[in-house]
Amino acid sequence: MRLLLPAWVALTLLAPCLTADAPSPGFEVEALSFAPPVFGVSAALSGGDLVSFDGTTIERVQEDGTPVQTYLVLPGFAFPSFVAISADETFAVVGENSVGDLFRIDLVTGGAATLANVPQNYDAVLDAGGTLWTSAFDSASNMNALVRVDTSNGATATRVLVPGFSGPVAVHPSDDLLFAVTAFPNQVLRFTQAQLGGAAVLGELDGALVTSGWSGISYMTCDQETGNLFLVENDFVLFADPTRIYRAEADKTTSSLVYEAGVGEFLGNVELASDPADAAIFLAFQPRDGGGLTVPVTDFAVQSDRRSIRPRRAVGAATGPGTGVGGVGIITFSVTGADPEGLVWIFFDRASNFDPAEVPVFLGPDFPPLFWGLGLSTQTFIPFPLPVDPGGK
Repeated sequence: MRLLLPAWVALTLLAPCLTADAPSPGFEVEALSFAPPVFGVSAALSGGDLVSFDGTTIERVQEDGTPVQTYLVLPGFAFPSFVAISADETFAVVGENSVGDLFRIDLVTGGAATLANVPQNYDAVLDAGGTLWTSAFDSASNMNALVRVDTSNGATATRVLVPGFSGPVAVHPSDDLLFAVTAFPNQVLRFTQAQLGGAAVLGELDGALVTSGWSGISYMTCDQETGNLFLVENDFVLFADPTRIYRAEADKTTSSLVYEAGVGEFLGNVELASDPADAAIFLAFQPRDGGGLTVPVTDFAVQSDRRSIRPRRAVGAATGPGTGVGGVGIITFSVTGADPEGLVWIFFDRASNFDPAEVPVFLGPDFPPLFWGLGLSTQTFIPFPLPVDPGGK
């Protein structure tokens, strides 16, 4: 009989050592066509176009960088901070930190206007209601401020002050705000909308601890499908450690490494696109359509590019006379791209029973979905796991 032999990669037993410019096992990386200039910023729309700011021109471009529409041209260069796009993609807010101006861009009409001024702004997000939350260094207190900006009239209010210089901010699926404390050791705090709507300026002790033990959190994003937090850690102090992206847990020591940049490369504002309509999620060894992280990469000199990091599944292959029509003879089964030092269980079934749609199987709240193309009533399996070598084979 003909066999179809997918492999499911199980629990990681030993974290692998990565070389420079390498995704962790279960992920793959590819270069994207468009990259902003060395100091530029951009954010992607759901259709693939990007809103880009190079320090002079705010414009809409296609995925390959082809210009679509110019929104605003500044009279001189200003260091770009961020591009934040509303959930309904009707407007964007673009920041620069040379002067501190924030610009509101109408993505429907193409109109642009100065919205507000927040000196030394760094990062920003728009919540579900369209309110902008930007981080900025507050010179009066020498602290990192989380500033609320009303996108209808530009009114600003400082809502949180924490130790350190300006750091990143992200929105949780609950619409809570995640705010990085950049004083060493770095940590991320969570503030509810109810807290932020009060009268008093909040501090470090008012936030719920999300993760701690970091050194150099520079950007972060929260998966709106799962609530997982992904953060970028850049070594801007010693320039000795590689820049990395992690899926954050309660502490750095228990967090999962996703990607390590090359020597001398620094990662910018990371974005995560996922589709809640399908069962796949952005985790190692999930289907490719589980989502993707997009991140700009620069050396602050001449290099500037964008990279996409997506899940990559292990691949199993069967060879030998036993795989032929007669089904008689030895079958050699091999796996590549598995988790180094992990385990593999081999299940098999007749090819005629294979469902290419791969029904998602949910094993429980603490496990990612398992995508299964074999017949649940006709499949069989080797009743013991097989070890994987350090090369993922």
